[in-house]
Amino acid sequence: MARIGLVTGLRFEADTLMARARDAGVSDMVDIRASGPGQARAYETARALVLDGAGLLISMGLAGGLHVGLKAGDVVLANYVLGPDGVRHLTADAQRRFLMCQFKDKGSDSLHDLPVHDGPLASSADPVLTPSAKKALHLSTGALAVDMESHGVALAAYEADIPFLVMRVISDAQQQGISGTALAGMKADGTVSPWLVIKALLKNPGDFPGLLTLGRQSSIARKSLSRLGEGLFSCLF
Repeated sequence: MARIGLVTGLRFEADTLMARARDAGVSDMVDIRASGPGQARAYETARALVLDGAGLLISMGLAGGLHVGLKAGDVVLANYVLGPDGVRHLTADAQRRFLMCQFKDKGSDSLHDLPVHDGPLASSADPVLTPSAKKALHLSTGALAVDMESHGVALAAYEADIPFLVMRVISDAQQQGISGTALAGMKADGTVSPWLVIKALLKNPGDFPGLLTLGRQSSIARKSLSRLGEGLFSCLF
């Protein structure tokens, strides 16, 4: 099997997945890199993975929920990515169908009771922060979830003429808003600074209840991402 290149937006996502790859004994067959947030960074990271020999690209990590039926911890296995320019990029059909079968058959213990949804994902140039904006994006595109990196990964895969997949875990449900305070700690290199979040919270103490709710949802999502990584690596190798 060709080496797999896996792109996440944030460092903790990459660290979580690399730990699962090591546990599965496949870390030498998977190259996992955090690009930092945004399409341009994801594209450059994915392109570097291709140049280093990746034959399959996967965009993986957390995403915002757009469909009201999705909750924190649910998995979206995208059939296509809708970029900010409105262009659809189809994911690898054979690999996606194989993984869907693994979910349905519970081919790995880590996939047991992990809800998975098959449908489109929107990749946005900017964060989608409010419930009304999430609902509007769903109504206009039909997308189940939104991230900021998958379009960049799709572009790199199409340029290299190699397959790509998108596997994203919902971290904030459609009804959950995200304040500027929650984003204050996010840095360009994909790391998160708790100190910057605290500083922002001191200036906006009213954001505290929403931050607590978002933290609970993110904790659920991180656990699902870890299980998803474990199941993915056991299925693919």
